[in-house]
Amino acid sequence: MSTTTVANPSYRERVGYQAALRGGFALVAAALPEAGDRAILVTAPPQALVGQLAATMRTWVGDETVGTFYADKKQADRPVVIACNASVTKLRERLEEDGRRVALLICDEAHGTQGATLQAEIPKLDPAALVGFTATPFRSAPRESLELFESVFVRYTLADAVADGVLVPMRHERFRGFDPDSVDETCLAMMRVHAEGPGIVSAKSIEDADSYAAWLTERGFEAESIHSRHTGRQRRDKLERLRTGEVSALVHVSLLSEGVDLPWLRWL
Repeated sequence: MSTTTVANPSYRERVGYQAALRGGFALVAAALPEAGDRAILVTAPPQALVGQLAATMRTWVGDETVGTFYADKKQADRPVVIACNASVTKLRERLEEDGRRVALLICDEAHGTQGATLQAEIPKLDPAALVGFTATPFRSAPRESLELFESVFVRYTLADAVADGVLVPMRHERFRGFDPDSVDETCLAMMRVHAEGPGIVSAKSIEDADSYAAWLTERGFEAESIHSRHTGRQRRDKLERLRTGEVSALVHVSLLSEGVDLPWLRWL
């Protein structure tokens, strides 16, 4: 993972390199005494990630310090406000109405800042410091380049994560007998050998996710699909059933690929 920032040098020194190295939560905690009555904002692409970030942020800085801004939850008056990317325009308008400036803006999944909304709104927010967190700061497509950032401030590599015990060392095992005409059977064979505990399978479409989950279940590998046609409650229930072992796998398209924190997951 990498941290990219355009924070000015004096602000970097006051907020602290070590805080940035420990991640956005520590960075917000370190910046709060500096912020005064200015807002600290955190943006994230999906609404689900906003709630997840807010819950964790509250353990760092307190329940009353953190507000969320999306859908019908508009808590723009809190010292720290976490918003989905789509709501940033309305949040900026609310802050302008209240006469509040922005001390620090953190963009989670910062490759999303290439979207039209954040490209237009971040200059208007004019934060004293702008920091982005992303696992993919260097993109192959020019349209995905991080134009709003000018330098990499902190790097957290795969080797760092392994050394810290965040990730287990990667192990490569050659799977013999792959038949390109029987991908479904091959995947199931691999799961039966290596899949212990809860896991996730990627599909190419919603229909593919539904059919493959049913196919796996028919063959004794209990699975369910999870995708955008399910309600938020249904998705939470499915994830809970996966966590508790009621099902062995969830089959998704792209729903669980970005900004999802499942520390109990064991395989993909």
